[in-house]
Amino acid sequence: MGKSEQDGNRKRKRVPSEVISFIENLERHLEIRFSSNDVEGSHLQHHHNNNVSSSEHHPNTRLVTHSPEMNNVTCETQPMTTPFSGAMELIERGLENVDAATLRQTIDPIWQSLESLDAVAMLDLKQTDNDGARVSDGVFCKPIHDLVTPLRRRKGSIVRYVHVSEIPEKYSVGIFIFPPNARIPLHDHPGMCVLSRVLYGDLQRLSLDLARENQEEKQDSFFSFSSSRKRKLPNGSRRAYLNQVDHLQAPDVTALYPFEGQLHEFQAGPNGAAVLDVLLPPYDETHDRDCTFYHIRPDNESSSTCENRRPCWIVPTGQPEDFHCLSGRYNELGGDFYDSDDDSSVDT
Repeated sequence: MGKSEQDGNRKRKRVPSEVISFIENLERHLEIRFSSNDVEGSHLQHHHNNNVSSSEHHPNTRLVTHSPEMNNVTCETQPMTTPFSGAMELIERGLENVDAATLRQTIDPIWQSLESLDAVAMLDLKQTDNDGARVSDGVFCKPIHDLVTPLRRRKGSIVRYVHVSEIPEKYSVGIFIFPPNARIPLHDHPGMCVLSRVLYGDLQRLSLDLARENQEEKQDSFFSFSSSRKRKLPNGSRRAYLNQVDHLQAPDVTALYPFEGQLHEFQAGPNGAAVLDVLLPPYDETHDRDCTFYHIRPDNESSSTCENRRPCWIVPTGQPEDFHCLSGRYNELGGDFYDSDDDSSVDT
C-alpha cells in the first residue's frame, strides 16, 4: 500500500497539546531558542528499533508534531530570567561538578511543570470507576501497555519505551510503559540529572547514591582496605550507598542527580505504570554517558555509616537476559505517522 493510499485510509491524530506545552516550557527553561522555520524543519524522522535496552532508546531527534500550535513559535531574543537560567551552562561544564542543592534549585521549574501535567489528556487515558491504575486521588484509568505498537509476543513482561523529544547534548524526553509487575533492573545515569513523573500506576524504587571517592578517602579510615578489595572486583566497580526502598505512585515527581540517587531500579505494581522521564543531558556513549547495568555487593568492612543508607559495591553486568525494553508507538508519539499494516512482528 502506497503512502497516498495510507493517507486516505488512516485517521491521523494530532500530538496532544499537553505534550506540546510541556516541551515548549522545557525548552524555554533550558534557554533553547528556535524559530518557526527550525520547528517546521525539525519534525521527527523516527526510527524504530525492534529490541533496545534502556541505553539505546533515545533517537537524536526532535518532537514529532503536525499541529498548528507549533507554527507560530518565534525566536527568543531576550535572556531568560527564570531560576533555570544558566542551566545549559551547568550541563556543558558537567553536572557532576555541581552540588545537589544547586541542581535542585535549578530544575525546580521543570519539576513544577511535571507536577502540573494532565496525564489523562497527555495519554488520552480511559478513566475507570474505582479500579484500574491510579492517576491521582480518586482518579483511575485503564492501563495502556497493550496499546503500544507494534505488538510484541515475547514471553514474559516487556517494558515499552515511547520517545517524545530530544535535542542532543541538551535533553531527551520519553515515556516508559510498564505491564503489571514489570521491572527495569538496576542501572546508572552517568553525569546526568533525571526527573521522573509517574503518569499512572505505582512502583517500588530501589536507589543508590554513588560515593564521591575522593571525599571517602579523607573520611573513611578503612578506605585503603576497601580500595584493595576493589582491585579484586571487576573493572568498573564503584562504591555506593544503598537507600531504603520507597514507593512511588501517580502523580509523584522524583529526581536523581550525578551522585544522589544516581542508580535505580523500578518494579511496577499489579496495574502497571507509565513514567515520563526528562534526561539532562541524554545518554550518549560517545560522551561517556552510556547506560550500564549493575548488581550489588555488600561492603561490610567500611566504617562509613549514615542513617537509612548502607555502604556497598556496585558491580557492572551485561543487560539481564530476562529484561527487554522495546521502543514503540502510542497514538502520535514514538513512531511514524503511518504504521505498517503488519503489527504481528515477534521478537525472538
